[in-house]
Amino acid sequence: MANLTADKQRFRRGPGRDGKAVAATGTIFFRGSILAYNSTGLLVLASDTAGLRIAGIAKTGSVNAAGLPGASVAGAVYEFEFDHEEFVLEVSGTWTGGAVGLDAVMIDDSGVTTSTVATNDIRVGRIMERETINGSAGQWIRIGVFSTAAF
Repeated sequence: MANLTADKQRFRRGPGRDGKAVAATGTIFFRGSILAYNSTGLLVLASDTAGLRIAGIAKTGSVNAAGLPGASVAGAVYEFEFDHEEFVLEVSGTWTGGAVGLDAVMIDDSGVTTSTVATNDIRVGRIMERETINGSAGQWIRIGVFSTAAF
């Protein structure tokens, strides 16, 4: 898959928690984007890039100084959700019922994959259940909590 180009309404379940962090300058993200912390603790789009850590799912998209979607405002604080389950469509990897209980890892801001496909194996969360919703197959992923360590 590729990074999101518009807001995405995802299915979610569980209460979850809200977080806030400053976005890296120039980072553009949309509601539903998978967000990560970079090495300096700023929000960036999730990707298969060494050194990133899961932050959560964007609650709103980034905005420019005029308040229109499109570009990050330097120093702006953005909200995200984590510690809940998010339905993520199947993108890459071998997704089977046997994947339940395994780690889902970053591939881009729109989807996740398995560690057999990704290079850096940056955990997004645990695969909790495989399901088809509205004709689209995907996984319920328990979104992780700020760490590269096992959940």
